[in-house]
Amino acid sequence: MPRVVLVGSDVQVRTQLFGLLAKHGMSVVATDDAADAIARVNAMDAPPDLVLVDCRVARESERS
Repeated sequence: MPRVVLVGSDVQVRTQLFGLLAKHGMSVVATDDAADAIARVNAMDAPPDLVLVDCRVARESERS
């Protein structure tokens, strides 16, 4: 089963993408925080097959 990490600031878009990816047989981890996404990837036993990141999330993390 392909593993996807989904990082997005818009909860509605993130929820829709989560459902779509899961419907197509993918194991999805979703978060709205870049640091949380990095921690989740580091905790995985193997790298994810795909990481989708909202470019605004990356910019928001740089401000912190």
